[in-house]
Parts: sequence; C-alpha cells; structure tokens
Amino acid sequence: MMEEGTQIPEKTQTTPCPGCGGPISYAPSLDAQMVVCPYCKLASAVVPEGLAPVGDTAPLAEMPSLFAMGKRGVLEGKAFVVAGRARYQYEDGFWDEWILYFPEDEKAMWVTEDEGEWVFFREKQVLQEHTDVGSWSAMSQAEVADKSFFVNERGACTPLGAEGQIFMIPAFGVSYEYADGTTQEGEEIVVMDMGQSTAVCLGHPIGFGEITWKET
Repeated sequence: MMEEGTQIPEKTQTTPCPGCGGPISYAPSLDAQMVVCPYCKLASAVVPEGLAPVGDTAPLAEMPSLFAMGKRGVLEGKAFVVAGRARYQYEDGFWDEWILYFPEDEKAMWVTEDEGEWVFFREKQVLQEHTDVGSWSAMSQAEVADKSFFVNERGACTPLGAEGQIFMIPAFGVSYEYADGTTQEGEEIVVMDMGQSTAVCLGHPIGFGEITWKET
C-alpha cells in the first residue's frame, strides 16, 4: 500500500512494484496513467497486465502548501482526497499539479499551484497529433481543439518528479513546450506539446477559501 495516510480506500487494487516488489495500491477509476512507488520512487505506467516500469523519479522537496498527499477536503460541495502530485520546472520557478480524487463521482481532477495561485482543472483532452506550440507567441491569438484563446504565456517546462498517481506519462528531465491563456468563454487553458500528442486542459482559478479542509 501507499505510505501511511496517503491511501485511496475507494475501490483500489494492489500490485507489486516492478522495481522493489513493494505493494502499490491505486484506484483504476482515477484513469491514472502512472503511479510512483512510495518505497523506491520508481514510476510505472498503468497497463492492463499491471504495472510497467518507466523510470526513477527524483524526491520532491517539500514546499509550503495547503495541499499534501492523503489530505482530504471539500471543493465545490464535493469531498476529495489528494491522490498524487507532479512537479514541473519552468523559467520562473516550478508549479505543482495536485491530483484530487472525488469518490462520489469516481473521478479525478487536479489543481495547479504556482506561486500561491490555484487553478482547478476539470477537463483534459489528449489529441493524438503534434501541435507546434513553440511557434505560438505570447499576447497573441491561437486555436486548438476547436478552442480559440488568447496566449498569456508561452515557454518550456521540464517534469521534475511525481508521487502517487498522475494522469500523464512524462519523460522526467525532458523539456516540453507549453502555453497558457484564456478562452473566449473565460476559461483558463493550458496546452502542452507532448511530442506525438497534445494535452489540452481547461479550468478556472479558485481561492484559498473555496476549499474546506477536513481533519485527518
């Protein structure tokens, strides 16, 4: 199982880590594509046969945050548990993506945390095609997946590490082009060029007071 206090009790299955053999518990209903062993930090892809090793991840330095693995809370009227985290480095620092599992809906969504600002993402689309995000310019219009948006920022990011369960299988230490902006409907949008595919995520900013934390 995961480290004490980080278990996801709803409909989990346990599989031996391909690296150290330690038991890893994860919830298939999260649609997670990767899990990280809490013992040896090996990242593995979730496949029908179980887990396939991808590579080692670096331990994540703890930074001040209201989020933590296994922490529980309520957002927009629904209970969640923090099930995973991925960290990306970019020119101005880094951001964390916190994976939130909502047992009532058996769905996972996520919050990005960057310099004390939170964006709650509820929708992700993976296009099986390459998008030349690097050709876009900040302060310009762009379009992807039938979404027209204003590019607020464009740059490169590098996955540094992860823990728990995460949605995508990034190559740690490899740089990816990304852009974030605002759609015509006022949504926050992040587009990431994954090489042979493109991730398109939609969300909206939230404030600290919009999450009610539960005692563990």
